[in-house]
Amino acid sequence: MKWHFFFHAFIRRLYFSRVTVTGARHVPAAGPLLAVCLHRNGAVDGFVYRAALPGAAFMVKATLRRSLMGRLFFNGVEVARSEDGERGKNQEAIDECVSWLGRGGTLAVFPEGTSGLGPRHLPFKSGAARIALRHLESGQPLTMLPLGIHYECPWAFRSRVEVVIGPPMPLRLPDHFNSPGARLQEVKRRLTESLESVGLNVPDAGWQDLAVSGLWWLPVLYFTLTWLAVRCWYRLKKLAVVAWNGLFHSALRPDALTVHRAVLAAMNPSPHE
Repeated sequence: MKWHFFFHAFIRRLYFSRVTVTGARHVPAAGPLLAVCLHRNGAVDGFVYRAALPGAAFMVKATLRRSLMGRLFFNGVEVARSEDGERGKNQEAIDECVSWLGRGGTLAVFPEGTSGLGPRHLPFKSGAARIALRHLESGQPLTMLPLGIHYECPWAFRSRVEVVIGPPMPLRLPDHFNSPGARLQEVKRRLTESLESVGLNVPDAGWQDLAVSGLWWLPVLYFTLTWLAVRCWYRLKKLAVVAWNGLFHSALRPDALTVHRAVLAAMNPSPHE
């Protein structure tokens, strides 16, 4: 856990120029906390959310931890999606999550199951609501917080990102929600409303493009700076090789001069030839 905490902090500081957390006052000092997080930018979201929830255990896609490299980058409770063909393990994952909350831990869940940068959130699955209801059946209290994430420019190096933490979701249900299915649907409805209050919700991609049209210069600046950096790198590398050979391999100077003259002659042939 400590390794991943410091590693994710290093990635955040390297890739983003600033990570802002808004609404941190809603995070309780202690007690079980279930954080439901909007999923916008793939695995990067988890690295950013950890700035707001440093001690949280995240539910992660099982396929991310199949390789050694994946286990170095990601940790948490493994869950399988229907398209991954391993949903039989999900009951064990839910049991582990409920047990973690029962010990007073913080659990972070992505109810969408996958990420997208579209104009609205993707459909929410029922896993987070099931975990909340399972924990509440034990009689213990639970704080459930919605978290949204907003990237200034998701693909740009050294851009800014903001995490928005909304107020706790009300979890006390009226008596007429007496069936498990009705209780599940009501918690899921409240979850949807809370997440929509902290996330981006516009009618279509056209509205989304309009909202960020003022940032058209960011991709241009990003690719221009990248091109200049590559050009400068190659020039510096050539200069370093020349300096090294000149200082420590002076015997190569006559041969290098001969090759240089031959190349220039080949590029600029005499008009009499």
